[in-house]
Amino acid sequence: MFVDTASLSRSDDRYEPLMQNRDLLWVNGPNRQFEAAAAAVLKPPWAVPPSAGGGPAYDLFYLMEPDSIPWRDKWLADLVSEIDASRPFAVLGSKYHGFNSLNTCSPMPGPQFATSF
Repeated sequence: MFVDTASLSRSDDRYEPLMQNRDLLWVNGPNRQFEAAAAAVLKPPWAVPPSAGGGPAYDLFYLMEPDSIPWRDKWLADLVSEIDASRPFAVLGSKYHGFNSLNTCSPMPGPQFATSF
């Protein structure tokens, strides 16, 4: 396990849902947090750089939103089993059932998008 911080400034770490119709940066904080987490996974401080013969430090990256609460025991073991059964893929998860501001729900073709949850 590796823990890091996004080290965001107060102006970068914004989450203001009431401003979503007036300010494009209303969700800047979660977006920057995701970018920082992905960067930490892609280039952890202990990783051997490719120029020195190193490869990726991780095979997978799972980001759980800080306000998410698992609903059942052994959820992470179940997720790992689902990952192993669904390889190869680029995105794994269930069909999105929330708000879609762009009305773009066309699924990606092939093994890039597994929706077996």
